[in-house]
Amino acid sequence: MDVRAVIVVGNNAPSHRSGAESFAGMPFAFCDVLGKSVLARTIQRLQHYGIAHIVSICEQDLLASLDPRTVRECNVIAEERGLWRCAESVFNDLAQKGAEVVLVIRLGAYAEIDYEEFIQYHLEHRGYGTVAVDARGYRIGAVAICGSRRNHAAYLFRHNFEEFRLPCEEYTVRGYINRLVTPTDFRQLTIDSLLQQNQLQPIGAQIRPGVWAAPSAHIHPRARIVAPAYIGDHVKLRASAVVTRFSSLEHHAVVDCGTVIENTSVAPYTYIGCGLDLNYSLVGNQRIANLRRDVEVEIQDPKLIANISSSAPLRALRAVGSLTAFLPQQIIRGLFASSPRTMPSDIPAAIKTPTTALQEPTLKPQGSMNSSPEFPSDFAVVRRYGNE
Repeated sequence: MDVRAVIVVGNNAPSHRSGAESFAGMPFAFCDVLGKSVLARTIQRLQHYGIAHIVSICEQDLLASLDPRTVRECNVIAEERGLWRCAESVFNDLAQKGAEVVLVIRLGAYAEIDYEEFIQYHLEHRGYGTVAVDARGYRIGAVAICGSRRNHAAYLFRHNFEEFRLPCEEYTVRGYINRLVTPTDFRQLTIDSLLQQNQLQPIGAQIRPGVWAAPSAHIHPRARIVAPAYIGDHVKLRASAVVTRFSSLEHHAVVDCGTVIENTSVAPYTYIGCGLDLNYSLVGNQRIANLRRDVEVEIQDPKLIANISSSAPLRALRAVGSLTAFLPQQIIRGLFASSPRTMPSDIPAAIKTPTTALQEPTLKPQGSMNSSPEFPSDFAVVRRYGNE
C-alpha cells in the first residue's frame, strides 16, 4: 500500500494563544532534544514504519532561521499562499501520484504512534478519515485520510485542521505523548528522554552511566558533569563549568568557565558566559525562559548570553580574529610591562661577611643553675641523613 505523509509545522488557528508551542519565536517542533529536533524524530519514526515519502511544510518566516541540516534532513518547504493552502496543494499532488492513504500531521505534540496499527485501524473502519486522540479523547494532531477523499481533506485544511466535514473515527494512542505547549512541557520531554521513559535516544555515546556525549564534544578536564546529562556535537565545556541534573547542551553550544548549568536546556549555537548560574530554564536566541517563575526575558549583554553563527566559515574567521587580537596584546605586555620582581634594598651583614674558618666551639659546663638553655652562637651541629 502506498502511504505518504504531510507534516505541517506552525499554526495560524485563532484557538491557539500567541506564543504557545514555541520558545523565542521558534516552534518546539524545530527545537533539538538530545541531538535531534522533534521534527526529525517524527520523520525517523515514520520511516521506521515504512513511510518514506514525507513532505514538511513551515511558514516562510521560519525557513531562514532554521538550521541548514534540519532543512536538508526533513525536506522542509516554505508556504507561499498560506500554511493550510500549501498543505492542501501538497495533499492533492500526493493523491495524483497514487497515494492511497495520506497521513497529515500538524506537529505540535510529540506522540509515539504505532503508525502501522493506526493505518490498519483506518482501513478496517473504512472511514474517510481517522483522527488520533489520547486517552482522554483530545486530538494530538494526526489524521489518516484516503487519497480519494479530496473534498473532505480540502474542508479540513480550509478550517485550519480543526473542523471535519463529517464525523470521523477516533484512534486512541497508547504510546508516550507530550503535548509540547509550554517550555515546561519541552523540559519534561528532555527529562523523560534522559530517564528513558520514551523512545528518544540521545545522539552520542554513553561515556559513563547517565551521561551521554557526542564524539566531537570538547569537554575540559576540569569541567564536571553529573548524571543524567547530555553533551551534543561540537559543544565546548570549559574549565570549572558544571553540568548537572537533567541538563542538555545541544550542538555547537559553548559554556564558559565557572558556569553552572542545572536542569536546563541550552539551544544550539548558544554561548553562555563566565560565572553564571542557570537552573530550571530554557536558554537560546539570547533569551531565558525560567520555568519556576513562568517568565521569558531577553538578554542584551553578549558577555552573558550570545548567539553563535551557524556558518562554519564565519565561526572560523571569528576565531582567527580573536587570536589575531589576542597575540599582539600578549607580546606588547611581555615586552613593556614592568617586572613584579624587586631586589632587596639592604643585604644583611651576616651574608656580606664571608666565613673564613670554623672555630672550635666553647662548651659551658653542665649542671650550672645560671647556664643558658640555648646553644652558644659558635656551636655547630652536623647530621647525616641516608646517603646525602
